[in-house]
Amino acid sequence: MSPQRAPNTLELVIGFSPGSASDIVARLVAPLLAARLDQPVQVIACTGSSGARAAAMVAAHRGSAELLIMATLGTHAVLPSLRRDLDYRPLVDFIPIALLARSPMVLGVSPGLQVESVQSLVEAARAAPGTLRYGSSAIGGAPHLAAALFERVANVRLRHVPFARTTDLYADLASGRIDLSFNNAMSMLGCVRRGSVRGLAVTGPQRLPQAPQLPALVETGLSGCVMTNWLGLAAPAGIPDARIAELNAAVLEVLRDDELRQQFSALAIAPAGGSSRDFAAHIATEIDKWSPIVKTFASREEDNATKQ
Repeated sequence: MSPQRAPNTLELVIGFSPGSASDIVARLVAPLLAARLDQPVQVIACTGSSGARAAAMVAAHRGSAELLIMATLGTHAVLPSLRRDLDYRPLVDFIPIALLARSPMVLGVSPGLQVESVQSLVEAARAAPGTLRYGSSAIGGAPHLAAALFERVANVRLRHVPFARTTDLYADLASGRIDLSFNNAMSMLGCVRRGSVRGLAVTGPQRLPQAPQLPALVETGLSGCVMTNWLGLAAPAGIPDARIAELNAAVLEVLRDDELRQQFSALAIAPAGGSSRDFAAHIATEIDKWSPIVKTFASREEDNATKQ
């Protein structure tokens, strides 16, 4: 926990950099959660190891009722299948509070890349296997997973370039130092609107009302290429059931806030909700769903690390 934590402050720990989905959603939710709990809520960034550092830190504070983690698809469903050295178990060392939000990824390419559609991107990737460079801000995070799914469904081979910060990824995408990225709609659509990135598609099952010009990948002939990122809140194991119930009730009330729902809609975020048990079942399902795909790129990442 933060050494500067004020008394009675609830710390919401995120494992990713500014501009990430975790950062955006946490900073929208925190003040509303504070009002519902009548307790200060401080967002704390603990970056590194694709979110695993933050998750391990929170898990180590077993029984702490004043500490939460922003649980993500990466930290709680992908990394358990990707890393043998993980210092936490998502469904043992945490108590899920509630699922907060869902949002598809957006496929964006550098303005200088000579492709105008998903089909032309696939053709370019097949013509030069392993040449086109895609960026993600976390190995095993949602952007990495989306790209791995795209490679599998489209039968292409791309080159992965990991970044420590989402802002650096977008800068390199705009300049052409990398060619493409699957990233959260919350920040990627802003880049598309500004013209620093060319949007090609979304990973959801249908088009987004916020960007109706972008087809869903399944519309482009890539059947089965559907992925939705998600975020939720979890607490370290060992805290009282009454506190779990209090936190869940506060989150559900926050998600009904009209202003927050409008902010979410503008960012292509769908509010979620449900019980603690619902969220635990969702995490378990996601681990099983993505494990086969994760294993296909786990060995590749190990090979890349060995070569470097």
